[in-house]
Amino acid sequence: MKPRIARACLAVCLLCAIAAMPVAATASEGAGRDYYRIVTLADLHLPGRNVGNKLLALKTMNSWPDVDYVALLGDMVADVGNSTEYEYMLNFVAKFEKPILPIVGNHDYIYLDVKNRDGGRERGMYTDRQKKLEVFRQAFGVERVYYSMKLEPYLLVFLSCDDLYSSYLARLSSEQIEWLEAELESHKQMPTIIFFHSPLKGTIARGGNNVAVKPDFHAQPVQTIHDILAANHQVIAWVSGHTHTAPTNRNFYDPAITMYDGRVLNIHTPDTNGSSFLSERDYDTTKHNDVWINSLYLYPNKVVIRTYDVVRQRWLEHLDREILAPSA
Repeated sequence: MKPRIARACLAVCLLCAIAAMPVAATASEGAGRDYYRIVTLADLHLPGRNVGNKLLALKTMNSWPDVDYVALLGDMVADVGNSTEYEYMLNFVAKFEKPILPIVGNHDYIYLDVKNRDGGRERGMYTDRQKKLEVFRQAFGVERVYYSMKLEPYLLVFLSCDDLYSSYLARLSSEQIEWLEAELESHKQMPTIIFFHSPLKGTIARGGNNVAVKPDFHAQPVQTIHDILAANHQVIAWVSGHTHTAPTNRNFYDPAITMYDGRVLNIHTPDTNGSSFLSERDYDTTKHNDVWINSLYLYPNKVVIRTYDVVRQRWLEHLDREILAPSA
């Protein structure tokens, strides 16, 4: 690891170490409230576009006194995950005043540092991906790039893109799948929320583009994940980014689309880079200056999902949703 990246890692590890440790507590302990609050950010692509509004989002989150954790759902680096991008990203993330929960997206590990002669990204081989996953692991001071934590009565599971051989952008390794199956099997009585970079297949409706049908935009392996969820009815939500789905897009909020298999709500997290599918009819992403933040409020008997417009400093109350937590 290069010295400048190593120095940037120190402050980030202090933030992340708290989050990565197993936690088992009730929300009211020491907080004077009956919920936990997790803010989610996806596809920061740092530095990327809208740096000023990304800093405004960071300042806004730091000003909220009831935020317990910030979940970073992958694609934190701008493009290919080279040392310059990682250094900038880590310096930005170190400014969070809340513990962070990071996971790996495709841009964080899957590409070579140098683009081809046509300016396109090239996917790395086994050793290239392995090295970048190790950079990510060391940068955030986590033992593995997948982990879980307990916020009573909930189990939170954080999965990462980590397959070293796959042709898909967002695939779980076989080792991670084995760990996930064991983790869910041993916590059958806990309502569970899973965080992963990519959404579940079928939770984006086909419109003007082909995102809905492209395997690169599905959590992979599709059938294995389906079977795992079918065997674990305690899983109530899947929180994702990757698809750059804006709150103005029907795919963001319509439960007829976002409810997987009739019982697992896929919560789409807007990208933070100002390049989004603003409508389900869009053929391609649109450049814009907006930044939106999702918050998950974990009450003992329900999860409330709210979306905040950072630029206009207001809640989008018409998008408020809730999931009832099954009793043990």
